[in-house]
Formats: sequence, C-alpha cells, structure tokens
Amino acid sequence: MTYILYLSLIIFIFFTQGEVTRHTITSPQQESTSDLTNCTLLSPGQSHIFNQSEEESPTGIQRRYRLTRDFVVENQYQIDFHLRFHASDDATFEIGPDIPPPSDLDEKGVDTPVRSDELNASMINRVNQCLREQRGRLRSTNGTTIILNLASAPESEPLQQVDIRITRAGSRSFANAWSRDIDCPTIVHELLHLAGLCDGYHEPTQIQLPSNSSTGPIESTHRYDCRSIETQTIMQNQWQAMQYEHYDLIICSQQPGLRLRRSATLPQNCPDGSPPLESHTRIKRSNLHTWINLNVANLSVVYAPHQLQDRAPLSPAQVRFITRPGCESQSARYIECSQNAYRTSINEGCLPVPDYCRDGGFLQ
Repeated sequence: MTYILYLSLIIFIFFTQGEVTRHTITSPQQESTSDLTNCTLLSPGQSHIFNQSEEESPTGIQRRYRLTRDFVVENQYQIDFHLRFHASDDATFEIGPDIPPPSDLDEKGVDTPVRSDELNASMINRVNQCLREQRGRLRSTNGTTIILNLASAPESEPLQQVDIRITRAGSRSFANAWSRDIDCPTIVHELLHLAGLCDGYHEPTQIQLPSNSSTGPIESTHRYDCRSIETQTIMQNQWQAMQYEHYDLIICSQQPGLRLRRSATLPQNCPDGSPPLESHTRIKRSNLHTWINLNVANLSVVYAPHQLQDRAPLSPAQVRFITRPGCESQSARYIECSQNAYRTSINEGCLPVPDYCRDGGFLQ
C-alpha cells in the first residue's frame, strides 16, 4: 500500500511539472488583488499563456506569448509566439532563396490564400533561422536567458495568433508590419514588442503642428520626444546590442552557387575547405554591401558579425516584465517610465516622470 501511494505521488509530480495554464491578465486594478500569486516565479517546466491587448497591457504594447521556465537550465525561459505573415498591398517580391517569386502575388500585388501560405512559410523559415543563430545570446546582466521560439502546430493552437504584414524591401519595420528584407536583430527586436517591451531609442521621424496662435510659427519636434531613452539594450539599438554594428569577412575563390553568405561566426576556411584569399575586419554594417560590390568581383564572400565583447542585450527590468507579466509591483518603475514611450510634447504632452526615467534607473 505504501508503495502504491509513493508511486502515485511521483506520477502526480511528473505531470504537474509540465503544467500549462492559460493566463489572461486583466486590468491593473483587478490584477492587484492577486499580485502575490502573479509575482511567484514559474516552477521548472511550468508554462503560462499570456494574452493582453494594447488597451489591457500596462505599457500599451500587446503581449501574446507562452512563457515556459526551463526544466534543466537555471534562470532560462522560453517564449513561444504564434505568427502568421501576409503580403501588404504595396509589397513587391523578388526571386531569392527565402523570397517567394512574383507569381505569389496577383497583378495588383495582393496575395491570395494559397499564395499567402507560401509567403508565410518562407518568412517562418527566415525567422527560425535567425532565432537559431541568436539562441542563448538574449540575456540580461542578472544572468537570466530568454530563448525566443516560433510555436508550430499543434503547440501553437492555444496561443493567440499575431498577424504580420510584409511590406516592400527597404521600408521600416514595426511590430505588426515587417519589411520584406528585415534583418535578424530587427526580427528579435520586433518579437520582443509582442512580449510587451517598449521602444527605447530617439525616434528619427519628426512631427509638425501649428501653434495655438493663428500667426505663430509651426511647432516641430521629433515624434515621441517624451520617451525614456534606454542605453545598450536591444530595444534602444538592436544592431549594437546584438553586435551587428560591424562585420568581419573572408574572400574565397569562386564557390559553386555562392556569391554571398552570412554566418553566425566567421569560419577559418572557405566553404570548400580552402584557405581564404583575403580577410577583412570591422566593416560598418551600413557599408557592407557597397564595400563588397566595389571590392569583390567574381569571387565568393562569407561574412559574420564582429564580436566586440560579451554583452547583455536585455536589462533586469525588461526580464522581470517578461518573466513575471502579472507582477506589476516588481515592474513598477519600468511600467511608469513606459507611459511616455509613445507621447509627443506638442501633441499629447509629456506626463511628469521621476528622475530615474531620465537617467536609465528604471532599467535596473
């Protein structure tokens, strides 16, 4: 009898470790009554699904993800997203390894359901390749690591699907609208918006409004100039945080079917095993393709991000906000300073904030 009870206890523990709880966070006022429960860390192997609209989220950024605490690795969490990609009306596509051919769009540039499946599949492949390269690098100074992942069927079914439009190459990417040629650091940046994180950079675009006086000058400022600016995080500069500011490369004799290849780390030899003809270091990201076109002809190039130092792209406050989404008491400073993230001084006006919103203290 004792043996049966002991065996039943083991089975119960095994199944509860993999428990998945659907957790839809309510408004901050309702959440405060159960704050203690929501501030408790997940047990190893446990998962929660979080689903908040922009109106419900304390930062004004939707949160649509499943959070799982790793069963083996301490202080490691996995975030699963359920994405669906669609062609934008103004999108144009070129033939390439990850790009659907022009026939995937009708004459007006609008995708059909069948052709949209091919576009979706190509973008899913691109995102998965990026996340494999970045696995283990998305961490904070407090030692917590975040693994981003795209859930596949049937694991994706309980998750809220997020629809993302694919726009023309060279256009700016946003959380729900990605450029056709979006790069890997920007993919990671945009995915973290779906975990509720705000932008932390100086917005480059400007806004102009007429002054209150009919004869006064037109007021002009940068959009979202009320924002609390972050330093050295992926939400402030994804290329710098993920070490994509500069690239190293090797030039090889012409490899069959290879003109240009990006690698997570720079190999010592060319793809065919031969030593490189030349190697170059610290080429600025914005000049990379121009440099290659000017200096390399009829040869093959392999390039990789120049590794500067061991960096932590996420702040402790951002990790707490992601891993304890219902615990507003432990993310109070980050939430407070996020209230100005999408406000402009000459439009909505800036909300008064403490000094720690200006000196980066809210990120700790």
